[in-house]
Amino acid sequence: RCVGLQDATAADRLFEQPTVLLANASGSLVNVASSGGHLVTVSLVEGTAGAEGAALQAFLTGTRKVAVVDGVARFTDLGISKEAQGLRFQFTVDEECCVEAGNTLGG
Repeated sequence: RCVGLQDATAADRLFEQPTVLLANASGSLVNVASSGGHLVTVSLVEGTAGAEGAALQAFLTGTRKVAVVDGVARFTDLGISKEAQGLRFQFTVDEECCVEAGNTLGG
C-alpha cells in the first residue's frame, strides 16, 4: 500500500492526477491551439497485475485522451480498477501537434 493512501481502494480516482507538459528541445512549452484537437493518450505498462495488452488496459479507468491546451495536457479522472504493483503510465503525443507548431519534442 502507498503511504498516505491507506483508505484507497481499487477503482478510486488517483490521488494525484497526471499533467503532461509538452516542451521543445529548448525547454519551452509547445504552444498549440486548443481548438486543434491535439491529444495526449495514456496507457498502462508492466506491473504484477497478471495481465498484458488489452486486458491490462481494461484496468485503467477514466478519460484516456485529453486535449493539449497551451502546451499542457491535464488528466482529471484516471483510476486503476484492480489492485496491482509496479504499473506505470505511458503517454503518447499526437505528433501532428508538434509538426504544425514547428517544434520537435525532446530534442
